[in-house]
Amino acid sequence: MTAVCVRRIFEELYSEWVVARDVYDQSNLSFTTGKYLWATWKAHSVMTKYLRHQFYEHPSISAVLARHLVDNYVKPDDSRANKIKRLESQVKTLESSLQTLQSRYDTL
Repeated sequence: MTAVCVRRIFEELYSEWVVARDVYDQSNLSFTTGKYLWATWKAHSVMTKYLRHQFYEHPSISAVLARHLVDNYVKPDDSRANKIKRLESQVKTLESSLQTLQSRYDTL
């Protein structure tokens, strides 16, 4: 779950930083520098949002956590008494079978 949350953070950072990918232009260094600065500022903006929400309260991370909870939800079982009764009957059946085998062994 931690890896999924970290991946989500890096995906958001990458989505802002991607504007500076392959932007290097030797003939227009001020444009290149501006793009790098803009992408860095946007990435810092994303991190500021995460820090403001203390990471786990950020909508992206909350969604990841909610999906994890939904995927791993186990419905509580109300029929425990029925299962216990069924197991007890199986134990009784096994005990009677054991007694039958024991009596056969004793008669030999």
